[in-house]
Amino acid sequence: MVETIKPQSFSKIELRFKLADIKKPSSQIIVYCTSGDSKRSELIGATERIDNKSEPFFNTTINIDYYLESVQKLYLLAINHNLKTLDFTKIDQIDVVGEFTTTIGDLMCRDGKRLIGDIKYKDKITGKIEITAEEIYETGHNIILQLRGKKLDKKDLFSSDPYFKIYKSSPSGNSIVYESQVIKNNINPIFEPIVIRLQELNGGCMFRELTFEFWDHNDIVDDELIGSFRTCTDEILKGIIKEFPIINQKLKSKKSNYEHSGIINFTDSRILNKPTLHDFINGDGNGNHCCSIDLMVAIDCTESNGDQKLETSLHYNVAPHQNQYIRSLLTLDSQLTQLGIKLDKKVQVFGFGGIIYSIPHHNFRFYSVIDDRPNTQKPGINGAIELYNKAIPKIKFNSPTNLRLIIGDATRSALDGFDSTHLKYSILLILIDNDITDYKETVDEIVESSKAPLSIIFIGVGDHCTFKNIPQLDGENNGDIRLVDSLSRKQIRDNVHFISFKDFSINPIDFQNEILRKLPNQLTEFMEYKNYLPNGLSYTQTEIKIKKK
Repeated sequence: MVETIKPQSFSKIELRFKLADIKKPSSQIIVYCTSGDSKRSELIGATERIDNKSEPFFNTTINIDYYLESVQKLYLLAINHNLKTLDFTKIDQIDVVGEFTTTIGDLMCRDGKRLIGDIKYKDKITGKIEITAEEIYETGHNIILQLRGKKLDKKDLFSSDPYFKIYKSSPSGNSIVYESQVIKNNINPIFEPIVIRLQELNGGCMFRELTFEFWDHNDIVDDELIGSFRTCTDEILKGIIKEFPIINQKLKSKKSNYEHSGIINFTDSRILNKPTLHDFINGDGNGNHCCSIDLMVAIDCTESNGDQKLETSLHYNVAPHQNQYIRSLLTLDSQLTQLGIKLDKKVQVFGFGGIIYSIPHHNFRFYSVIDDRPNTQKPGINGAIELYNKAIPKIKFNSPTNLRLIIGDATRSALDGFDSTHLKYSILLILIDNDITDYKETVDEIVESSKAPLSIIFIGVGDHCTFKNIPQLDGENNGDIRLVDSLSRKQIRDNVHFISFKDFSINPIDFQNEILRKLPNQLTEFMEYKNYLPNGLSYTQTEIKIKKK
């Protein structure tokens, strides 16, 4: 199943929320969006929870893509709870404060992009909601910041447990951007470096006012403000101001000799360009933090290939003839070399659709066909070709063309050993001569694989087959699409590429350029989805603390 995604022309907007006249003690807003004619609401995000306020202004903003040609309905659910962690699958069991529905288009057309309306529950007005939208300008850059404190005020008996928050200004009030971890018992803290997308920090405006607030954490009573200072991204990056005094306005108004509540230095502040494939595979240039590339190959062993002993077979590979399976592998090898990618490991070679030891298999290893051990295989694509030539004459071709097991195995292999300190990315090359039989099950596996460091490249071999369902798996072939599985879960990213060999038979150079054309974007999109950056860095994740009263 495929679902057409919204049209291409869009802008990113940031939503802020405020409630008024509510009677519930602890409120939070959940945001859903429905696009076009779809009846399925997609969870976009949630604000923080605010306790004991009848007019809460939420610091947490919600970012959403606004597609100009599409009707996007916003469904806002205000709830009341005192849970430490909210389970979004059990929202229907939470006490409802009220509901509100509008469209993004209506909001963007309002004066100041600001909308005020009544929230209702069971047709009764239970309060008011104010929504403000702001367009965010993507810069494609990231910023790294590291802060060091000096002589912060002692809010506890002998020390403080400091942490800080960053807010960006807006016409409707400040919104929180980041909240650091707490450093225990230290009035001279050195905070961990943070990496933030520039548009999230300042909306693309280098002169937008930023507020840095410093707090002392307490386990039982409320956290206590140490102080704050204001600046902007431009001022931080220029580095002209070396020290930023932390000011506590309450103490300043009480003490005539008050100077400050501590000093903050930015020990690191620089712009990071959007990383490329080569940034990931090269690491720091000294062999550290390199993202390795692994390759898996799946070979079609169904009977539509024809008897491999006959010249008409797609698997016929007697010199000087070289079949399309081998030519595809050699072309991939050449393109990997051009990209500077070296395959140091053995290439896993799967087969599907064959009969092995009198049993039909939809997922088998080629080394098992020749009763060989995998550790005898040579590394790289040459080792895979050698294994193919040994095994293919021993396989009895069968049917159908099922890929569910192959893709599921590849996904698990891609995830094995992957983490932020050991980056790797896998390519599954599927060489296939006909459409997929278990299409729905294959879609389920592809949707799951989109959350893994895996790209799936289909190469359709043979000069006579017209592929119908496999091209539907490639997002580029139907506009901008995403696959949707049997549980209505949407593909996270387009990690599929389909190429028909016969379309490039006249020009092998175009085939070589096409085979890995989508890989750079697929790899960087996945790393961004996981919030990973080259050189062992990662986008800083912040969990806004919610204290129970």
